[in-house]
Amino acid sequence: MRVTVDGTEVQVRPEATILEACGMAGVEIPTLCHHPGLEPRPSCFVCVVRVAGRRRLAPACATPVEEGMVVDASSQEVRQARRAALELLLSDHAGDCVAPCQTVCPAGVRIPEALRMIALGDFAAAFRVFHEATGLVRVVGRLCHQPCEQGCRRSQHDGGLGIRALERFAASGEVDHDRAAEPRHPPVAVVGSGATGLSAAHHLERLGHPVTLCESSERLGGRLWSRVPDDLPAEELEADLRGLQRRVRARLGCIVRGLEGLRALLRDHAAVLVACGSDARAEFAELAKTEHGLWADRETCATSEPGVFAAGSAVAPVEQVIRRIAAGRRAAESIHHALTGHNSREHPFSVHVGRMDPVSLSQYAAVAGSSPRSPRADDATATLTPDEARTEALRCLRCSCATQEQCRLRRLAIEYGAQPSRFAGQRRRPEIDDTHPELVFEPGKCISCGICVRLVQNDRAGVGLTQLGRGFDLRIGPPIGFSLAEALGETARRCAEACPTSALSLRVWPKGVERP
Repeated sequence: MRVTVDGTEVQVRPEATILEACGMAGVEIPTLCHHPGLEPRPSCFVCVVRVAGRRRLAPACATPVEEGMVVDASSQEVRQARRAALELLLSDHAGDCVAPCQTVCPAGVRIPEALRMIALGDFAAAFRVFHEATGLVRVVGRLCHQPCEQGCRRSQHDGGLGIRALERFAASGEVDHDRAAEPRHPPVAVVGSGATGLSAAHHLERLGHPVTLCESSERLGGRLWSRVPDDLPAEELEADLRGLQRRVRARLGCIVRGLEGLRALLRDHAAVLVACGSDARAEFAELAKTEHGLWADRETCATSEPGVFAAGSAVAPVEQVIRRIAAGRRAAESIHHALTGHNSREHPFSVHVGRMDPVSLSQYAAVAGSSPRSPRADDATATLTPDEARTEALRCLRCSCATQEQCRLRRLAIEYGAQPSRFAGQRRRPEIDDTHPELVFEPGKCISCGICVRLVQNDRAGVGLTQLGRGFDLRIGPPIGFSLAEALGETARRCAEACPTSALSLRVWPKGVERP
């Protein structure tokens, strides 16, 4: 049987669906409710296509092919319909992709992942998560003004987590982490070694750029030394600096002045970042300026001189250390994009639940550690013990999606540019079922695709999941009187792996020690 998909003719078997025909034509069709081996029951409508001669769009997963059928699978009309279907699903998706603590962190630290590593006792892995984001874990653990703790959802319940104290704890161990990345991109020079310059050098090196760090004084650190010893022990700062110096070339006593000084660096480097703080306005008077400092494009950090970029207090005063570190990261990512064409910035997409109602908050708190916030978390000079750190980390409400990278709904939303807030309305309440030994079930993320229902029915391994309620209150769950484990039986792991929205997910937090 002949079918044409986006101008490509393919031969398919008579019983084939349009989805199969598209696959044979090399055209990828997005799906959420489809699962190989299961009878199609279209409900998500993200696989729709346009069939020539038909008035309505058709779901590719359930529409059989016909001789001579002509299918439009990629036009703007089709893509807009898929985006609308995704936005309708997202409008009722009761779950954060990215936790509030990470969302408000200027440096984008993957805080929930680091806390989970501490809860599991893998302290070195936690350090690596913190280190990847800033390169200055010990500095941040002492000087950060803790916006993440203000954003922590548990602050609405009985006190936010001591995240800064946990980062300080992670930095207290000896960790072999300072292996240089393989140089594979053009070299970059950074002028200034304060928080912004150090952060930029760290991220540029991680991205594969050989880095020369130019500092006019005889030691790295810039304004950070003004916080020693009152807020930051010298040995802590020195430890962070030693780690970076093993990966970048530091030129101490290197004075760079004026446009000629920058151009001299550009002879041996593909780009130069000016990160020498408020001195930049006077040192580089030939560059375009604003009333606050050097002029730099807000998106690209590029200045008026080709190849020269600027960030941090060189552009405008930045007081908080974590914001200066964040400015260095953004500048490094911008330079990397300018030199290679590759965008290394993490996609900011997330569904935001916002403030949880008391019922939902109590439910999530019930599956977390019941201990109150550690009083030692408020002492910026104290270092938690391993037991104290695990106890504090286990207080995390786990309100971020631990499997967001595998969530097909999120991946498709990013691909199609879907906006979670396009359709206004009241979302379902966030809920969590933590009773299963291997899985976590969050019904508010379920799109009623029915994959788990059909898998259990096919395997005959449990009593099965069922539809509960009706209309807008329809949801999937265990039959009344049965547990999640009884409902899923031996098919539990397969159901979690097949779930397109992480409503069912494999457990990544420890089970059985939540209340130390």
